[in-house]
Amino acid sequence: MKRVIIDTNVLFSGLFFKGNPNKILIHILQNMITSSEKVKLIFPEFIYQEILDILKRINAPEIMFLFVELIYEAESVIKIPTNKITEHLEKAKTILGEEKHKDIPIVAAVLSSNPDYLITGDKKLHKKLGRDLDNPESPPAKIGSTLVILPREATALLSQ
Repeated sequence: MKRVIIDTNVLFSGLFFKGNPNKILIHILQNMITSSEKVKLIFPEFIYQEILDILKRINAPEIMFLFVELIYEAESVIKIPTNKITEHLEKAKTILGEEKHKDIPIVAAVLSSNPDYLITGDKKLHKKLGRDLDNPESPPAKIGSTLVILPREATALLSQ
């Protein structure tokens, strides 16, 4: 079983656009519907709140709110409360080398839950963690034992 955290940028893109983020969401939803144990979604509370805030800001239809809530509340989803993530903020700051960085919460979420993969399209985060995105042979960065991968890499990985 692959345990994954999907960053806000991938979740949002997957909800509204075709492409790799959409394929990732479809794959995870199919796993949830069929009760397959191939992939386990880890859903930090702050990402859930970020998605809801974005949906409010863009005045999204009510069905989108219900859809996101349905995923978050699914029995098969591992939820990470904010207080568990807070315990890892200092280490996340050390990893990123900055006191104030927008990705501190996602790095802390990874540290608190130890997923197999963090799926993010945030190229600045990939680079900050040491990945050379200009080199196609560059391996994924890691946070502890968690591989930080791009949506296109996740699509290939999840379909295995």
